[in-house]
Amino acid sequence: YFSLGSLHELFARFGYSPLIVEDGEGPSLIVGYTRGKRGEPSARFDIPGLLRNWQSVLEGLAGDLVDSLAGRHRIVLYGCGLSLFWVAPLLERAGVRVIRVVDDNPLAQGKCVPLLGWPIEPPVKQAFQDVDAVVLSLSPLYHAVVCRRLTNFEVHAPVLALGRGKVETIRLQPP
Repeated sequence: YFSLGSLHELFARFGYSPLIVEDGEGPSLIVGYTRGKRGEPSARFDIPGLLRNWQSVLEGLAGDLVDSLAGRHRIVLYGCGLSLFWVAPLLERAGVRVIRVVDDNPLAQGKCVPLLGWPIEPPVKQAFQDVDAVVLSLSPLYHAVVCRRLTNFEVHAPVLALGRGKVETIRLQPP
């Protein structure tokens, strides 16, 4: 499952600039290039290599995340971004108890996380009551918006995010 936005984010995270070819019905080819000194394409993009690298990074982050969640038993995952589909199974294998997955996208709500069967719910205040931690499993572009929402919901549990190469604890600011 890749959306154009999630692929763009994945390319950019590893220093590639995506080029998209439109065929009248939407994107038909996605190729990434690194940029040379003069802004010209200098190397072809290796999708399988990038995905293996991304998988390795996320497995390391998942290990750090499991350590950060030690002793916490009621976890909410916020977001159905690309990271969710790699981190969720790793958390499941580590025995981390995810009590719900929430997402802002109404098209995702009411569906389930593939292979795990976790239902995807809308982000409402009740979804975050009596939880031990909230893990942001969405693009960092949305972290500030989501954190404002969590502050408005009066969430007191730690909020953890997968950052660049590490797990970050986000401190919610009072309104």
